[in-house]
Amino acid sequence: MKTGRTGEQLLGILWAGAVTLPFLPQAYRAFAPLQDLMLVAGGSLVCLLTACRTSSGGAKGAPGWPLWGAAAAVFLMIVAPWPGAASPARHLSEAIRLGALCGIALTLPLLIGAESRRFLLRAWLVIGWLQAALVFLQLGGLDPFAAFVGPALVWRVYGTLGNPNLVAVLLLPLAVLSLDHTLLAKRRHRLLSVVILSLALCATGSRLATLLLVLGLGLAMGHLHLAAATTKARGRPMLWAGLLLLLGAAMSAAFLMGKNFNSPWGRLFFWRAALLLFYRQPLQGHGLGHFQGAYPQAAGEIAAPGAAPLALPVHAHNDWLEYAVEGGAASFLLVASIVAALWAGWQTPDKRPLVLALGLMFLAACWYSPLHTAPTALLFWTLFGLVAAVQGEGTKRRIPRLLPAGLCLIMLLGVGPMAKGVYGHLLAGRAEAAYAQGAIKEGVGLWARAVQLAPGEGAFVYGWAWGLARTGEEGKALGLAQDAAHIHANFDLYLLQITLLARQRRLAEARAHLTWLTTVFPDLQEAQLLLPALEVRPQHLSGGVL
Repeated sequence: MKTGRTGEQLLGILWAGAVTLPFLPQAYRAFAPLQDLMLVAGGSLVCLLTACRTSSGGAKGAPGWPLWGAAAAVFLMIVAPWPGAASPARHLSEAIRLGALCGIALTLPLLIGAESRRFLLRAWLVIGWLQAALVFLQLGGLDPFAAFVGPALVWRVYGTLGNPNLVAVLLLPLAVLSLDHTLLAKRRHRLLSVVILSLALCATGSRLATLLLVLGLGLAMGHLHLAAATTKARGRPMLWAGLLLLLGAAMSAAFLMGKNFNSPWGRLFFWRAALLLFYRQPLQGHGLGHFQGAYPQAAGEIAAPGAAPLALPVHAHNDWLEYAVEGGAASFLLVASIVAALWAGWQTPDKRPLVLALGLMFLAACWYSPLHTAPTALLFWTLFGLVAAVQGEGTKRRIPRLLPAGLCLIMLLGVGPMAKGVYGHLLAGRAEAAYAQGAIKEGVGLWARAVQLAPGEGAFVYGWAWGLARTGEEGKALGLAQDAAHIHANFDLYLLQITLLARQRRLAEARAHLTWLTTVFPDLQEAQLLLPALEVRPQHLSGGVL
């Protein structure tokens, strides 16, 4: 029995290492490719461990039917849009990441028992505490990552995720899990963890996450009776009153710190555009990672002049709508599988803290985009795997090693493209430095290599096209800019395309693009300045981008 428990602890430690991998290099978006690489590599390692451990009767549990439904949905979301994707390379990159997350969730029930599950969740709590400590440092103006982006405003906090909303979504389920007495046995430890994580969440200024936090803690304390299990009856009113008073003050501060009070209207516009894109290709989808490139045309169709927000969003601020746009109808199977896992898991009292944490992340994904960032997506799929797992005596059946071994092989095949993408981003950084030093030709060569290594990155194509235009190869630069416009929506990219069209005396096309841009986004000052220049001296047009 002791040997078995030691094995469970070892597996828990390995899992704890696996879940921390995406956080290690993640300071800001420049490290996003590296964290995706580490996510896929860590997932392949986990699947390999599962294949080595799993044998006849050796599995700790089995994936429940919601997990199999989610796996089928992910498979369809990867396969169906592939033929019609504007950028197969970008679709493949997103498919590798999504497939790795789903594979990790599938292998969790096979490998994780009760002891290692507690180790895994405690590791996530430690991550939450570290993120909270970093938030408090940044709130006080002590940003250890300021060297990457320069000094930030005192109230701008973002942990290691580069976005305060993502930090809030990460801390949200962990604050609720802190009330689980199987993870933290002592009441004062649970209370301290809840207070630390809640205050850090409120410090991000994320209003919806703060409301979800109050909802989650109220359900946890009122219906799950986790805190009441070790609290004396006469002490319960004081605990409730103090905690609710603290959270009320923190929530007020969060609402006061929120800067963009018009964000609900902007999100509603993004969602209308997403629905229009879904109606165009409801079955096949546009391809994973293609919402950003497809959004501008949809925004131009549904917006009255000047009604569109002056923004080209990378994501739809609703993961489920974005999956519907990119993956088609198969995304509904994914949502149904998650909802079914929540309903089935609630029937088991021991799983209710996990169900509540997963449900809060599910709701948060309706307003933010946590499933498109590796750390928060990993937490979501981890909770999903634990909630949907089937464990107990009824799971003592033969489970072949083929499942984890096959998933490991698929993830290993994705490590190569991910590694090439990381090197491509490093070359992109060198290319930007070369441009800054005036070495345009050297920068063009570096951008060309970066595009070859990471062909799905439209921003790299923009850098390459900009350099080609500066060196006189305007025809090639225009072709690259037009192709990149379907993949990576960017105001500078549109202005570059208009400028090159005008300089080649294709004035009708240039005017048509510029009219569309100024109609949809009339507050874009660069486009307004470009309009009179286009009429006066089109052959000498620079537009501020050349």
